[in-house]
Amino acid sequence: MRTTKASDPFELDTCIKGMGVFIINSYSQIFDFCYFLTFKKSLKLMAAEFNDPDEKPITDLDFFADVDDPIVKNAHASGLLLIDYFTSFLLRYGLDEVAIFHDETYAQQAERYAPTYMHYMRRKSYLKISLAYQHFLTALCQSFYFYACALSVNSYQIPPLLKHGIELDAQGSFKWLDTDHYEVQSIIELITALQEKELSLKNIMTKKRS
Repeated sequence: MRTTKASDPFELDTCIKGMGVFIINSYSQIFDFCYFLTFKKSLKLMAAEFNDPDEKPITDLDFFADVDDPIVKNAHASGLLLIDYFTSFLLRYGLDEVAIFHDETYAQQAERYAPTYMHYMRRKSYLKISLAYQHFLTALCQSFYFYACALSVNSYQIPPLLKHGIELDAQGSFKWLDTDHYEVQSIIELITALQEKELSLKNIMTKKRS
């Protein structure tokens, strides 16, 4: 697969559809975290049966909301944030989820700002998966911020002032974005919500270590 470059011509339709596939990949990754964390600890006795979300999927995502594990609950809530955003996103642009997901062009575009996805979690420990989820949540905010930047300037060549803004105070960095653009404003709201989950997760992880 060809690697995307900042110099690629910006086409709004392609960017939006690539972002759609990125969101699908991201919430799928989060629910994979939910799956493996659940059967590594809270429901460990069922781990032999539920060791692969592709072969033994859990289609009722609310199942994870009832798991007695604060990290799983956090991941479940984060995943629902993405799904709620994506539902409105599809309606705004009149997109078909299946059609964009199976189009190789948009699969490639989805990698543009994507964080590193964790695979082969079956052999990973509960702690390693927990830390991977924590890092993923941080990277996810960064990825969405880059999309907000690209949509603000209609280019993948993001000015340095914008590109490094997410590393600063969130409210300070958002002021450089085009908040009159509905999608950009929606992304800002999503990032803010994800950052709240990130802070909550940090507190959970700190308590577990103490």
